[in-house]
Amino acid sequence: TSGPAAKVQKTEHPSASGSGQEYDVICDGDVCVRRPRTDQPGPSQPAADSAPVTENESPSADDKMEKVQELLLARRREKEEKEKELEKQKEIERRAVGQGVAELKRWQADQELKQIQEERKREKMENNLARQRILEQIAQDRAERKAREAPPPAPTQITPPTSVGDSIGVRARMSRSSFTLWTAFPRRELTDEAATLQHMQLVPSAALLVLPRRAADAVAAPPTTFANIITFITQIFTTIVLDPSYQLYSWLQGLLFPAPANRPVTPNPPANPPANPPNEPANPAGIRRRGNVHRVTADRPDDDDNNTWNGNSTQQM
Repeated sequence: TSGPAAKVQKTEHPSASGSGQEYDVICDGDVCVRRPRTDQPGPSQPAADSAPVTENESPSADDKMEKVQELLLARRREKEEKEKELEKQKEIERRAVGQGVAELKRWQADQELKQIQEERKREKMENNLARQRILEQIAQDRAERKAREAPPPAPTQITPPTSVGDSIGVRARMSRSSFTLWTAFPRRELTDEAATLQHMQLVPSAALLVLPRRAADAVAAPPTTFANIITFITQIFTTIVLDPSYQLYSWLQGLLFPAPANRPVTPNPPANPPANPPNEPANPAGIRRRGNVHRVTADRPDDDDNNTWNGNSTQQM
C-alpha cells in the first residue's frame, strides 16, 4: 500500500475577473479555492477609487494558473515516483523475506532427511546385531546338541571290579549258606560274587532281596539293622505296589480276555517237562511263585535257631 500523500503547503495566488473583482487562489494540497479580496471594493462600490484594469493583468493570472497546475503536476509526479520507489522497496523486502523462508524450509527439509537417514542407519545396525545374536545362539545350540549326542569319551583309568559284598558294605553275621541275594525285577539270584555291579545290571540303582535258604543244618544268625530295613522296605513295596498291581492286572485280563468254556478234552501231559530256563534260576526251597510274585512258605520244621518269616528274623539280639 502507498503511504500518505505529501502535504503541499498552502499558497495564495492573486487573480482578477472580467468584472474587475480581484480574487486570491488558495491551494491546499490538491484542492485550490478562489476567494475574493475583502480589502478591495466590490461591484457596489464606486469604481473611481479602484485602479483601472488593464489588459496586461489577464495573461498574468492565466500564467499563474498554469504555473499552479504545473506545480500540482510536479507534486503528483513526485508523489507517484515516491510511491513507485516505496513499492519497489517493499517488493525487494518481500522477495528477501521469501528467500529467507525458502532457505529455512530447505534447511528444515535437509535436517529431516538427515534424521531419517540416521534412523534408518540405526535400525539397520540394530537388525544386524539381532541377526548376529540369533546366529550365535543357533551355533551355540548346535554345539550343545552335538556335545549331547556325541558318545562319552572312553575312560582313561580302569577301575578295579567291585564285589557285591564290598558295594553293599553290610557286616552280616550269618553264614553264606543261610541266605541268598535276589533281584526283584527280573527275578534272578545273584550267585557270582566276583561280578561287577554293571555286569549284574545293578547300576545306577537296584533293590535286592535277602532270602533264607531251606536247609536243615543252616543256622541263621540274627540279621543286622540294615537287613531289617531292607526287608521292611521290600515288604511294604510288595504289599502296596506288587499285590494291588497283580490283582488289577488279573482283573483286567479276566475282563478283556475271558477264559474259554471248559472242554471235555483232556490235554495230553508233556512227555518230558522242560527244565528251568537258563535265565531263571531254580526256585529254592521255601519260595512259592505266583505269576511274577514270589512268596516264602512256612512249611519247614520249626527251628528255634532259625526262626525267620519272609526274610524277617523273629529273634532279635
